[in-house]
Amino acid sequence: MKQPVFTGAAVAIITPMHADGTVNFEELGRIIDDQIAHGTDAIVICGTTGESAALSHEEHVECIRFAVKHTAKRVPVIAGTGSNDTAFAIEISKEAEEAGADGIALINTMMGMRIDLKTKKPVIANKMGGFSGSAIFPVAVRMVYQVAEAVNIPVIGMGGVSSAEDVIEMMLAGATAVEIGAANLVDPFICKKIIEDLPRVMEKYNIKDLNDIIGGAHK
Repeated sequence: MKQPVFTGAAVAIITPMHADGTVNFEELGRIIDDQIAHGTDAIVICGTTGESAALSHEEHVECIRFAVKHTAKRVPVIAGTGSNDTAFAIEISKEAEEAGADGIALINTMMGMRIDLKTKKPVIANKMGGFSGSAIFPVAVRMVYQVAEAVNIPVIGMGGVSSAEDVIEMMLAGATAVEIGAANLVDPFICKKIIEDLPRVMEKYNIKDLNDIIGGAHK
């Protein structure tokens, strides 16, 4: 059974860029060192805050390799491998495992777009942007399920989680831990509420220990 990779707080690292659009690995190393020096328990590389959607495949993998090498086992490295392309997410998750990442986190926000009917123009200046929230939860569950079958390191599931039931569903799909994102914008106390509600939902579904259900949907 895949066990969670860390306890405490993990910091999602940005991907610093040079003016020409290439990754600034020197600055990335400085950011990682600074976070470790200030007591972070783990590093998340190429997550949503890491602008992973703007990175090429090669840049994405190289950032993961760099983070693994640079941290030198000082803290666990969790690789963000979410993508709009499932095949890509599975491939890069495998590459992250080969690079030495301690865990996988997915999915990131998906690309979305809305158009203002009055102005007849995109709502946001960049035209397209990150789409998150409960609407992407079924996609997240599917991708966690598929990636969990493809790698042997722990998977952290995220994407539209907003209830204790969602947490259990993610774990059945193969997640060893679950992240709450967009739901915090709706209710700042959602994490506390979900944790407090978990015993009730576990009892409802006759679950004694959450560790026992990790990947249960694969059996």
